[in-house]
Amino acid sequence: MRPLFKRADIILLLIIAIVSVGLLVYNNLRQSENVTAQILVNNAVVTTVELSTYTQFSLPGHEQIVFNINNDGIAFAASDCPDKVCVHTGYISHAGQTAVCLPNRVAIRIVERIFDPDAPDAVAN
Repeated sequence: MRPLFKRADIILLLIIAIVSVGLLVYNNLRQSENVTAQILVNNAVVTTVELSTYTQFSLPGHEQIVFNINNDGIAFAASDCPDKVCVHTGYISHAGQTAVCLPNRVAIRIVERIFDPDAPDAVAN
């Protein structure tokens, strides 16, 4: 009876798996460094926050909603909505992720930081 996988097949699969995991880790690390969080109310961006500052804050007019930023990213820390899905979403920190409080029409969207190509690379005195 012939074996299902040959030794070369197993080695090839292991190499593919190691490269895939490596690329996934690299992509996650790279994305978390070049992102900002946009806070939206009624689908309009009201503020953009950096994820490098560790803070807890609310928006004017929406004091019942509390946001928290720490090492893990940004999250809804508290909300007055009945089901608390937004709070249970937890921290988000990668481009493309969102957390939404539907009853209050407030959302957090993680976007890649846009760099100005005309800005200087360094400042010299």
